[in-house]
Amino acid sequence: MWQLSKIDAPTHTLTGHSDWVKCLAITPDGQMLASGSQDKTIKLWQLDTGELKSTLIGHWGEVNCIAIAP
Repeated sequence: MWQLSKIDAPTHTLTGHSDWVKCLAITPDGQMLASGSQDKTIKLWQLDTGELKSTLIGHWGEVNCIAIAP
């Protein structure tokens, strides 16, 4: 994750997927990030801390697209 005012340094490194991340979505309130991966999971992250909050499993294939509705 990057702090745009300091583009030279990441604020957090989000580690957890075991394969390529294919898609990202941010919640409308800007608090959470969802990442979808070739490892067939979606991970939910707290943006201000970089903490992994949840892993959603059950997809039969890689996750190529993700959207969050309010």
